[in-house]
Amino acid sequence: DGATYSRIEHAVSGVNQWTVGTRDTNDYYIYRETGSTNVLIPSGNVGIGNTSPQELLHVGAGADASGEIDTTLLVTKAGATNIAVRDSTSDSEGMFYVNSVGTYIGALTNHALTLQTNNAGRVRIDTLGLVGLGTTTPISELHVTRALSAGVTGKALAIFDQIEEQDIFTASASGT
Repeated sequence: DGATYSRIEHAVSGVNQWTVGTRDTNDYYIYRETGSTNVLIPSGNVGIGNTSPQELLHVGAGADASGEIDTTLLVTKAGATNIAVRDSTSDSEGMFYVNSVGTYIGALTNHALTLQTNNAGRVRIDTLGLVGLGTTTPISELHVTRALSAGVTGKALAIFDQIEEQDIFTASASGT
């Protein structure tokens, strides 16, 4: 390819096993004899299984970039793509999965799924599929509650019709 390389090679019985080095474009690489590039660090980006990483960490062979401006981790693959995160101590595993049908997020093991804001659980789906808003222990298919504290006013639950601009159903501490 006409590039100038600086590298360290490891050979066994005269057969190159791996190479670590740089080339004149200042790309860093780890190269296996099979010809696959495992890691590249051009322009501050790292590619695993990718020779042209589009983000700070780009995992997978896809050449497309994320539509998000400030993406740090991009996982690409032709077809369905999955990211799994596992706590081997508690045997808990969650996933983020995308395919041609849609996007999925969830718990793969017998553990609840919690959505948080401001480092506090706001929505919880337990292992039976019961959904809690404002509670970590839902007791029905949809359990909505809020903390009772001084000065809290307004509706605890409201179903609103935007077309007719009116409440369909409301529930509050006052019973209205």
